[in-house]
Amino acid sequence: MAESKNGFEEGYRTNPYPVSNYICDDGTRLAVRLLGESASVSVNDAAEVSLPSMGPEGTSFSNGQFTLMIVQGQLSWALGRAMPSPCSDA
Repeated sequence: MAESKNGFEEGYRTNPYPVSNYICDDGTRLAVRLLGESASVSVNDAAEVSLPSMGPEGTSFSNGQFTLMIVQGQLSWALGRAMPSPCSDA
């Protein structure tokens, strides 16, 4: 492939915020994009929802309805005040 003006090969762009796919113990499928100050999450292939960071470490994201947590590399997902469901790589 030919190299473009910006140094990338045509047709290949590096995404600074890649999507990671997870399956939770409760059967929920997540597509997660960590954006630093927020996380963008698609639940069961629905439209993405933006969840703002809830702490200085950037390991908890919530909009009050949905909560995404990352503790020691383990991702978990909760709806409302429900008990979080552990998730693993899909």
